[in-house]
Amino acid sequence: MSVRRVYVGEKPGFRVEATGLLKDLRDNLYMKQLEEVRILHRYDVDNLSDSVYEQAIERILSEAPVDDVFLEEIPEDAKDLKSFAVEYLPGQFDQRADSAAQCVQMIAQCDRPTVRSAHVYLLSGNDPALAASQLHLSEARLQCAQATLRQLGLWQEEKAVHIAAGERPTYSEQDVLRAMDTDVDFRGLYGEIQRVLGRTLNTEELKILLGFVRYLGLPADVISVLVCYCKERARQKGNLRNPSLRTIEKEAYYWAERGIDSLEEAAAFIQTQNMRSSRLSQLMEQLQIRGRALTAAEEKYASSWLDMGFADDVIAAAYERTCLNTGGLNWAYMNKILQRWHEQGLHTAEEVRTGDRKPVPKGASGQLGDAELEAIQKLMR
Repeated sequence: MSVRRVYVGEKPGFRVEATGLLKDLRDNLYMKQLEEVRILHRYDVDNLSDSVYEQAIERILSEAPVDDVFLEEIPEDAKDLKSFAVEYLPGQFDQRADSAAQCVQMIAQCDRPTVRSAHVYLLSGNDPALAASQLHLSEARLQCAQATLRQLGLWQEEKAVHIAAGERPTYSEQDVLRAMDTDVDFRGLYGEIQRVLGRTLNTEELKILLGFVRYLGLPADVISVLVCYCKERARQKGNLRNPSLRTIEKEAYYWAERGIDSLEEAAAFIQTQNMRSSRLSQLMEQLQIRGRALTAAEEKYASSWLDMGFADDVIAAAYERTCLNTGGLNWAYMNKILQRWHEQGLHTAEEVRTGDRKPVPKGASGQLGDAELEAIQKLMR
C-alpha cells in the first residue's frame, strides 16, 4: 500500500489558531501588510486499507462540522499563496501522529499504521521587497538571511544560472595576456590566487581562472573564497598538497549551477557544508573508523544516509545489526538495511523498534512453494 497524504484545515469562522498567529505576526514581527494566514495539518498515512483509511479521515483526522479535508494536494484557492511546512526532525516525538496511529489501531482493530504529520502555513499579502524595512534589517543582513535560507532550501526564489548553453569556450594565451593588461580586477585575482595556493600559476591554469570570470560569471571575491574553501577541504581530507585549478574548476561549476555568486551565498553554502562535515565525522566515530578519511564510495553511502534523514541512534542500530550478521562493517549490507527502513518510513529508533517489517523468506509464510509441492508429489508416487 502506498503512502497517502491528507490536508485538514479549519473552515472559515473556525480558524482561531490562524487568526491568533496573524495578529502575532503583525504586532510582534511588524508584518503589517500580511493579510491572511491559514494553517493546514498534513498527514502522511501508510499501511491502511481503503475502508479503514476513509474511516480514519472521517473519525480521527478531521471533524466534519469544523474542518475541510483535501486529498493529496492543498486546495486550489491556496496554491498561489506563499507556503512552508514545519515537521518533526528524525528523533523527535510527534505527538499528533502517534495519537492518530493509536486511535486508528484501536478503532479498526488492525496493525498499527505509519503516520507522519506536519503543519503547513499559507500566507498572503506580505511583500518580500519590504522585508528589510519591516524587520528593521540592513541590506547586508537581509542578504545574508536570504542566502542562508536559500542554501537550506527554505527560500524558493529562482536563482540566475550563469552557465550559458552550448560547448564550453576555450581561451587562448592571447586572451590571458589581454586580460592581464586591460583588466585590473583579473590581475588582482591572479595575484591573490597565487598567494593562497603558494605557487605561480602556469598559462593553462590562467585560462581556467579566466573561465571562472568570463564563462561562469563568478565575481573575484567569490572565486577567492572558492579557492580557500577547496584548499581547506583538501587539508581536512589529509591531502598535504594544495588542489590544482583543474580540481577547483569542478567545484566552481557546481557553485555556478547553484547560483552561488555572492559572498553571502558562499558563506551560507560553506556553513551548510561544515555542518554536514561535522555529521560525517560523528558517523565515522559511530562506525569506529579512525585514523583515515572515507573513500569516495564510503562517503557516497554515508551522505545518502544523512540525506534520508536518519537519526544517529538509528544508524548505530543498523551498524550493530550489520556487525552481528556479517562479523564487521559491510557498507553494502548496512545500506540495504537503511534503505529498507527508509522505504518503510522508519527514521527514529522508536519507529524502527515498532515498525520494522523484515522481508519474509520464500516458504516462511507457512505455505509450500511449487518446488516443495513437486518434491512431495514425487515421494507420494
